[in-house]
Amino acid sequence: MEGLCPAENLILLEFNPSDVTKTLFSVKSSLSAKAFKMKLTKKYFPCLTFEVELPSASSYSRHVVHDIPVTVIPRRLWSDYKDPQREEFDATVVLPSIRTVKNIIDRLKNLDPVVEVIVNRNGDVEFKCESSMVTVTSRLTGLSVKKWSTRSDTDQDAVKKFSTRVDLKKFAHFLSGDVVTAGKVCLSINDGGLLHLNVQEEGFPISFQFFQPGLYA
Repeated sequence: MEGLCPAENLILLEFNPSDVTKTLFSVKSSLSAKAFKMKLTKKYFPCLTFEVELPSASSYSRHVVHDIPVTVIPRRLWSDYKDPQREEFDATVVLPSIRTVKNIIDRLKNLDPVVEVIVNRNGDVEFKCESSMVTVTSRLTGLSVKKWSTRSDTDQDAVKKFSTRVDLKKFAHFLSGDVVTAGKVCLSINDGGLLHLNVQEEGFPISFQFFQPGLYA
């Protein structure tokens, strides 16, 4: 796929995620697939075409094609899809096994619809939920830390906590995605504001980003 021009090397598409999920699941379940190709095509309407090459007993290859209808976003609307403008985050850590984090969040679901995420620059993360009867906090310590500037943090800066409150179900839904379990996830927050998760797929020059606005107390 190529964009409009080298300076605007983008194609923005809108589609039903469930259609793509079904297609990718069928490819994933077919362990014998030899190759997988994705391309933008124009048939009776614009399509995101997934072409799967399967092995054959003969000398000929077998190809299975899935066409998913898409809407091409016109250039005049591109500004609506830009990433939110953000400054350097107050703290960023690399999460451990996503299964571990997901188990923590799933156990907090019945306590409160909101979870408070607390991070410091020393590699510690807390997930905190409160109810009228109890307050539960789960901690992960000693995680890798990412610095956003050349500043030299003092010991006091390293243990200073930054927190934001977010919708727990939306956070749990993100952690349940297949793409999250396959990549490295960096969690970043601005104190009292945005929570940002960046998924970097190993071996691929792409990343997936998730922005969740903080909730006011």
